[in-house]
Amino acid sequence: IDNSPINQPFLGLRCMSTGANCPASGYIPADVLDKDGFYYAMSGNSVANGYYGAGVLSQSAYEYFRNRPVGTIDNLQLNLCYMDSKADYDFASGVRCK
Repeated sequence: IDNSPINQPFLGLRCMSTGANCPASGYIPADVLDKDGFYYAMSGNSVANGYYGAGVLSQSAYEYFRNRPVGTIDNLQLNLCYMDSKADYDFASGVRCK
């Protein structure tokens, strides 16, 4: 999320516990979490393995939305990038896919 009002809004990539690559938690954890989102959660090749790119909200995101007044409108810019492998960019250096 660009200019996110939420610190670390996501935990990783949603998947189904029936998927071969999906942990019991129901999400694939990301390699990097920062103030704007998550990076490098490697999905599988099916809906059950998270290929549709849905993020899992963090506790801080739930708290943010819980504390918003009813009727408040938030306009958030969500970036989603699909890569072929972890070699596509150096996420550890701070480079972000947008």
